[in-house]
Order: sequence, then C-alpha cells, then structure tokens
Amino acid sequence: EAIFPEGDNYHTLWGRFRAGLIEVLRGKNNRNLVIVGHGGIFCFTLKDLCPGVNLSEVFSIGNANCSVSEFSMQVIGDKLQANLIRWADHSHLDGEAAVLVNPVPQEGELD
Repeated sequence: EAIFPEGDNYHTLWGRFRAGLIEVLRGKNNRNLVIVGHGGIFCFTLKDLCPGVNLSEVFSIGNANCSVSEFSMQVIGDKLQANLIRWADHSHLDGEAAVLVNPVPQEGELD
C-alpha cells in the first residue's frame, strides 16, 4: 500500500503495467515481440504476471543489467496470461560486460 512520492503504490503500478502489456499484445497472439523495461517492474510484478511461479527459485538468480527474461504471454478477452520461460539470462554478455554486479544491495551496503 506504500506510495512512492509522486509515484505509484503496488496496485497502481501493476494495473498500469498490466494495461500496457495488454495494449501491446492484443491481437498479436502467436507472434514474437520484444518488450524492454527496467528489471524492477518485472521483479516486483512477477507474482501477479506469472501466478504460481516459485519466486524464491527465480530470485536466486540475480537480474543484472542487460539480462534477458523470456515469457510466453497471451491476451484472452481482458485477461493477461503469462508463463515464465527464462529469467535473467546473461549468456549474451562477455568481457567486462559479463562481470555481474549484484542488482540487489546486500545488507549494510546502504548504511
């Protein structure tokens, strides 16, 4: 229920994200689309985007910058259905770009 200053609470964030996905996906079943966004929106809404996904297992994989997550999504009526296929893959990175930094601050790092 917490609201960021001049921002959203979880419910309005999820509602806007869901509505945006439905708008992009409507009428495009059986097509491959790329939707680019900040990892936070996918992390925070994953429980509603893919109900039943094991969040502990998924979040044991760090979602670093430039990682790719893959979903299968479809819109049926006004309902969004999504399944997680691959989370936070970074196999396309190499060299210095492949040196991953933990995307979530560890205890004490922000003190």
